[in-house]
Amino acid sequence: MSEDTFRNTITLTDAARMTGPSVFNIMIKPCGSVCNLDCRYCYYLDKASLYGGHEPKMSDELLEKVIKDYAESVDMPEITFNWHGGEPLVAGIDFYRKAVELERKYCGDKLINNTLQTNGTLVDSRWADFFAENRFLVGISIDGPQNVHDRFRSSKSGEPSFRSVMGGLLALRRAGVEFNTLTAVSKASEGHGAEIYSFLKAAGSHYMQFLPVVEKVVVRRPEDVLAAQRSRNAKDA
Repeated sequence: MSEDTFRNTITLTDAARMTGPSVFNIMIKPCGSVCNLDCRYCYYLDKASLYGGHEPKMSDELLEKVIKDYAESVDMPEITFNWHGGEPLVAGIDFYRKAVELERKYCGDKLINNTLQTNGTLVDSRWADFFAENRFLVGISIDGPQNVHDRFRSSKSGEPSFRSVMGGLLALRRAGVEFNTLTAVSKASEGHGAEIYSFLKAAGSHYMQFLPVVEKVVVRRPEDVLAAQRSRNAKDA
């Protein structure tokens, strides 16, 4: 390679400098997989077994460290905190009041954004006023009208959750909170596409996200299937 060619070569490091500061978002799960619902298709509830029976909750010390370190690592004029779960509202409203206080302490002049994904069942006027005051963008998990939603989304005691979710959604609307919807597309949705869309639109959702529920399928080798069949035949003989 000639000296001129080498001089004109742009490396990945050069390209990164030319495009400006790097941007990334952080997702914080203050209570891990803990949730007040027991949705039948949820892949995350089983994670609770990793905590040895304890319900995890982020300590105030760890919360402050996460916010401080993240704020110091972002060299953009805007910073976004994404709160997720499980059900993040299980952490309690005082946890988020503390979080907002720490954001203001460590983020300086940066424009602070907060997003939060919730099943909506714990949202009341107090939560809604807090979200409105602090400009939270809230995602509501709702699968459609009651006949579709309640098929898989129930409480720990098996009670349907639709009415509670709608109560939370209405509280957000009354407080003027910006929200969007996250809808799981499952077998219960089959044949109800137009109905679900019309329902979400009527509920005030201007930004809809649809997440397919994909069942885990174990692919077995033909030789394994034959071996299992021979074993069953031997037991029957």
